[in-house]
Amino acid sequence: AILNTVSLAALWTRNASVSTGGVQQAKYLSIDSTGVSYNSLDRAYGFSVRCIQTKFGVPATNDPVDPSTQDIIMFKGEEYKTIISSSPTGRGRIWLDRNLGATKVATSKTDTAAYGTYYGFGEAVCPLGFGAPSLKDLLDNFRIIDNDITNTALALSSVFKFSPAGKEKQNGDRVEVGEQVRLWSKQDDHSFLGPWNLRIRDDFGVELFEDSRNEKMPVRCVKDLKELPEGKIPELETEDPLDPGFGVGPLPKIPKD
Repeated sequence: AILNTVSLAALWTRNASVSTGGVQQAKYLSIDSTGVSYNSLDRAYGFSVRCIQTKFGVPATNDPVDPSTQDIIMFKGEEYKTIISSSPTGRGRIWLDRNLGATKVATSKTDTAAYGTYYGFGEAVCPLGFGAPSLKDLLDNFRIIDNDITNTALALSSVFKFSPAGKEKQNGDRVEVGEQVRLWSKQDDHSFLGPWNLRIRDDFGVELFEDSRNEKMPVRCVKDLKELPEGKIPELETEDPLDPGFGVGPLPKIPKD
């Protein structure tokens, strides 16, 4: 049944929500004779949708206003929340609250549900608008957080709740589990050693490391956001020549006409 025609304009947003009774809902915009409101309703309802193109550098509707605000992103059956890096060099970058494929945020080093999926380099697919981090992201947000992450215990207690999931070797064996945090970057300098990843361990602290692209590690997705000078046409290009994208090669540029 179609209701409230003429008297109500209702548009779905892309923001998920859950009712107090645990019912899966979503946020929608409501405009009627009383004014404008922002409400939640069961996802089975049908509303109109008005599409919008998001430019680089323009915050999307599900970005949290501040680090204490965590909005929900639905992806492949999992509900992820977003967190903002508090690092002075992290530029307020927006991250998923846990590794891709993890069913929960880590509470201990042996919390296997927080390890997430192990991917070969370039295999991971993040939610729309997110991607694997560059080396700059890893350095800005993880290596330089007031110099306070020097071991796996501090990594676990940080805002990112890093889980020491280790990695999976080419023969399928998992090593370093419970001992080392491993996260793929999206950067490959095409050396004989392989692509770069972040490694956090108790004896050496935080470091960037190269591994074979055929070995598998978790991925922590970060919001794709590139700040541009006012008036400049956005281009789908990377921040430096060593950052060709997560296994996809150089990205095409948007025509300026």
